[in-house]
Amino acid sequence: MIGDDNSILGAVAGAVVLIILNRITANNPKARVILEGNPVLLVHNGMVLEDAMHAEKVTRYDLFSNIRKAGLVHLDDVGYAVQELDGTISIIRLEEKKHPQSRY
Repeated sequence: MIGDDNSILGAVAGAVVLIILNRITANNPKARVILEGNPVLLVHNGMVLEDAMHAEKVTRYDLFSNIRKAGLVHLDDVGYAVQELDGTISIIRLEEKKHPQSRY
């Protein structure tokens, strides 16, 4: 169904448009970026990228909620937070810092 159009022709037209767009984005990376966008980095090595947060209209509440859901407590533990194309936020833990072994 497309809008108020319940006809078979409307459904076929909608399906054809989706198939064409799918083929275009599958074969052309530039078209994919234009039509679908790119993931956006929101946190890098524990630092919140405020400009990206503002541009994507992500609140600090949403960000910190996703950080907690990832099992992290401190912002310093976040290596990357990325807003994906579907709107979800992926949290990638900061790699454990390797400390030299003690001789004692």
